[in-house]
Amino acid sequence: MSPADSAPRQGQGAPSATGEALAAEAPAQAPEPTAGASAAEQNAGYFPLHVHAAWDETPTLRGLRLRGPAELLQQYRTPGQYLELVHADAGSGFFALAAAPREAQGVAAAPLSELELLIRHGPGLAGVLAALQPAERAHETYDAPPPATPPAAAAPASPVLMLRTPGVRGRGFAFSQLSGRDLLLVAAGSGIAPLRAVLQLLRSQRQQFGRVALYYGERTESDLAYRHELEGLRDAGVDVEPVLSRPPIGWTGGSGYVQHHLRLRPPPWLGENTVALLCGQSAMVSEVTALLRQHAVPLSQILMNY
Repeated sequence: MSPADSAPRQGQGAPSATGEALAAEAPAQAPEPTAGASAAEQNAGYFPLHVHAAWDETPTLRGLRLRGPAELLQQYRTPGQYLELVHADAGSGFFALAAAPREAQGVAAAPLSELELLIRHGPGLAGVLAALQPAERAHETYDAPPPATPPAAAAPASPVLMLRTPGVRGRGFAFSQLSGRDLLLVAAGSGIAPLRAVLQLLRSQRQQFGRVALYYGERTESDLAYRHELEGLRDAGVDVEPVLSRPPIGWTGGSGYVQHHLRLRPPPWLGENTVALLCGQSAMVSEVTALLRQHAVPLSQILMNY
């Protein structure tokens, strides 16, 4: 099993303290539609979504940008928040937002127009989402009017929202509380998604933080997401430590599980001024938490986004 294996498959039921679901709290959920409910009843309490852009970030990870109503987009305020997505045919799941909110970045120009996700190819809802293409609208399934209705008086078909959400969930990372601290970010697999949102915001406010290190575990080099952004992070003074469980010949980065590499080569500055942001499977989070406590990092400064 690799660091990437440690990230859970998305869309498989209840939220958990892990890399892709990232939603251990019980969010306020819109009621599940009951059998025989009309389209209007099924749609009540949900925002419609459609795919604006989709791309293969890696061979195993798919990037999606979703568009929805302004009221929904305005709910995204803090890196680490997530969406509960509901698909008419594939059920529901929790997905961390992978790009920083505009409001948090202090961008005063264009308002946020889309929400970005990083989806691991797999079975169930994750596989369905990864297969979506741009311009696939939210309303693709329709209630047919009652057969007995005369054609001249037939009501228009009511759209059932194929892809919808009750809203942005989670408290995210309390970014305003990190100023002046040294930051350690640890991600496994698609757990990089919410930490990427943190790093985007951090780059725009780099002078507010002390030393920063990212430890990011994946299976293979080709599985590393956002590779084009990693070098930019180094240029911004972030120590980037990619860790592969299946490294190629000649690989000069870390090898094995990301938590084991962190134990072997921790930042020399770990201590009471460190705040750690962790995104990954619960075993990784537990091991890293224990290690950080050995380095005198207060438990209150070891953060998850749930």
